[in-house]
Amino acid sequence: MNSQPTIDLMRITAQALRSGDVRDKLRALQALQDAADAAKAMLLAELETSRDYEPDGASTINAWVHPQPDAAGRTCQPRRAQVHRPQSADVLHVHQ
Repeated sequence: MNSQPTIDLMRITAQALRSGDVRDKLRALQALQDAADAAKAMLLAELETSRDYEPDGASTINAWVHPQPDAAGRTCQPRRAQVHRPQSADVLHVHQ
């Protein structure tokens, strides 16, 4: 997976959050969330194909995903990622 577009969008979002009006900030955050959801879906598909969840003791990807502790050690239930790849026009709309 090429993570560079998501990383670039993180930079764009950070810049939008530092300046600009609230609408631009919300558009940038939504574009970033869509990109993160798409990246998560691609990585979960890769994990499922590779079966790399087995070394963690999980017999299926669902067993591995639910539940996973977060950075603070709390158990979380990740929501299903909807695959949506923002088109170039969507990303460019953030800049307008």
